[in-house]
Amino acid sequence: MTNTWKITAPVAAFTGDVAGCAFANGTYTGAASVGALNYFRGAGYTVEALDDQAAAAEPEPPHDPPVDNPTPAALPAKSAAKAEWVEAAVHAALAEEPGVDEAEARAKADAMTKDQLVELLTPKEEA
Repeated sequence: MTNTWKITAPVAAFTGDVAGCAFANGTYTGAASVGALNYFRGAGYTVEALDDQAAAAEPEPPHDPPVDNPTPAALPAKSAAKAEWVEAAVHAALAEEPGVDEAEARAKADAMTKDQLVELLTPKEEA
C-alpha cells in the first residue's frame, strides 16, 4: 500500500510539476517525499493524508519552515529541463510575494536561461 496524499496548491488553477508531483487544476493526489511534503507545507499548500499508512508516516513539520525560498530538496536536479526550473521559479515567486501575478512570474522565469534560474534558486552555499 502506498502513502497517498492530497496536496492543494495556493493557486487553484495551477497545472504543472512541483517537487515530482504533477498538479492539475491546483490539486495533486499520490505519493510524495518527506522533503516535498515539508516544502509544500512551508509554501502554503494544503497537505492531507488520504490513507492510514500516510497518516502514520506523516513527518513532523519543520520547526522553522522556509517560506522565503524553496528547500534544496524541492528544487529540480541541476540537470533537469529548463521547464522544471521555470516551475520552481514560479512557485518560489508565489511563496515569496503574496499577491504576485502567476502569469507575470512565469513570463519572467521563461525569459531567463536555465543557468540563470539555477543560480537564482540555488542557495548560495550549494552554488
